Parts: sequence; structure tokens; C-alpha cells
Amino acid sequence: MAEFHTSSVIRAQITTIDYKIGLTSDVDSLYIRSRLINISAGTFEVILTRSTPNLGEKINEVIIEPEDTTIRAKLTIQEDKFTRLINSLHSEKRLNAVVEALIDATLTLSDQGDLIIDHLINTKITNFDFKRNFT
Repeated sequence: MAEFHTSSVIRAQITTIDYKIGLTSDVDSLYIRSRLINISAGTFEVILTRSTPNLGEKINEVIIEPEDTTIRAKLTIQEDKFTRLINSLHSEKRLNAVVEALIDATLTLSDQGDLIIDHLINTKITNFDFKRNFT
């Protein structure tokens, strides 16, 4: 008999980060692609944008679709934190980092780490961390 547990955390090992500079707009963004760690298979894609007065309402969402192996998130962060993150990324050629999102939903996982989902989940991120190993 399969065992199940719940989690409100999405944890993933970063594979690539792209930095997009808006030349005709005020919107710069980081596009983070990562491999899920605490969920058995799939990817976690995050678009981080810096908060600007022209952006309007802050974006803060995670979308998980039942038949998709990619979890997608959009998050607007404070300008100083965005700048600190960009500066941190420039300091090393090889990136060894993990992203961790605490979400406002409870996910059900099998004992093998498979995500059990039968409907679209669209929820908020309550905390987002970028953890980097400098070794």
C-alpha cells in the first residue's frame, strides 16, 4: 500500500539562469530553470522581475498543471534584492544553487516523491529563497 505525505515546499537545483534586460521597457528579469529535488520528476521554472513603479501590482504566483511535468512561477522582488542577486551571480563561473519556494497550498506526494494532482493549482508564494554554495 502506497504511503502519502504533504508538503508546501518546492525545492529545485538550478540548471540555468538567463538575464533579460528590457531595452525598450523598465522590466529586467531572471529566467531560472531548475530540476525538482523534493518532487520525483520534472522542472521548476521561475521568472523573477524587479519591482518598479511602472510595473503596477506585484506578481506572485505558482501554477501547477496536472498533466505537465513543469511547475511555473512568476515573482516580483524588491529592487535591492534583485540587484544583490544579479551581483551574486556575476561572482562565479559555475553556479551551484538551489531555489526553495514555500507556497500557500498543500501538495500531496507519494512515498516515491510523485506529485498527486488531479486539478490545476494556482497559488501564491509565501517565501522564496535562493541558496548558493560557494565551494
